[in-house]
Amino acid sequence: MPVIRSDAGVVIAWSGIQAGPIQEYEPIGAESPWVRYEAEVGIGNPETAKVIVRVPKTWRGQAPGIWSVDAAERQAVNEFIEGYLKADKKPLETGTTNYFNMSDEQMLESCRK
Repeated sequence: MPVIRSDAGVVIAWSGIQAGPIQEYEPIGAESPWVRYEAEVGIGNPETAKVIVRVPKTWRGQAPGIWSVDAAERQAVNEFIEGYLKADKKPLETGTTNYFNMSDEQMLESCRK
């Protein structure tokens, strides 16, 4: 597992994105406007924390000229997770799933870098 050191010096191991993009569906079976990416993060405990980052599909129509939407999304999600872990924000809960949603603006900003 790659290792990240947070701003407070905590060593965090994570697997990178394990799955995604995965199309989500509404309870009635219609496609959701979201896709999700999944990862596991080890934060020093024997247990890991599952992380799901949901990305709105609407950003794709606002980003012309991107050669690979999947690659751009994966990069943006990687940067989001790494930034979250390094910044010592609210700790991830182990033994459960931690959900995050990215916005169109976050996705577009990541692609502009």
